[in-house]
Amino acid sequence: MLGVSPRQLRRGFLLTFRMPLPEYLRRARLLRALEVMAAQPGKVEPVALEVGYRSKKNFYRVFQQLVGMTPTAFMKLPPESARGLIDSVGSAFRRGPD
Repeated sequence: MLGVSPRQLRRGFLLTFRMPLPEYLRRARLLRALEVMAAQPGKVEPVALEVGYRSKKNFYRVFQQLVGMTPTAFMKLPPESARGLIDSVGSAFRRGPD
């Protein structure tokens, strides 16, 4: 349909975004989750499901890996600290993996 092989498409994505598609999706989901939790603190599971995780357990694992704290701890942060963390994760997302 696009006139390229899957391999060429993967390579093009990697060159453009400086990360493989699965990593891009993981970071995009996390960034969206951070924004939702900062705007409407509440239960973690609905947010995890909304951003595409099948279970709260997987969401917690990825969240802790990339953010360095649990989702519950994040929701307890003061708004200015939460915003700073979101901005930090967002800028790292745009830069790509180190």
